[in-house]
Amino acid sequence: MTMLWLLAYLIVGMVYATFDVHSAVRKEIEKDKENANITVVSALITICIFTVIWPVLLTFNIANWFYKKKESECK
Repeated sequence: MTMLWLLAYLIVGMVYATFDVHSAVRKEIEKDKENANITVVSALITICIFTVIWPVLLTFNIANWFYKKKESECK
C-alpha cells in the first residue's frame, strides 16, 4: 500500500513539474532552434529533479500568487 502512495506522489509530481517547465522550454526552443535537443534533454533532467520536490514548487507558486495579489491591491 505504501508503494501505491509513493507512486501516486511521483505521478502527481511529474505532471506538476511538466506543466511548470513546459512554457519556459517552449520559449527557449523557439528562440534557439539549433540547440533544441540539448534544451529538451536538460528539461527532462530538470523535470526528474522537480518531480521529487514538487510540494516546494507548489508552495512557492502559491506564495508568489499571494504576493502579486497584495501588490496589485496596494496600487
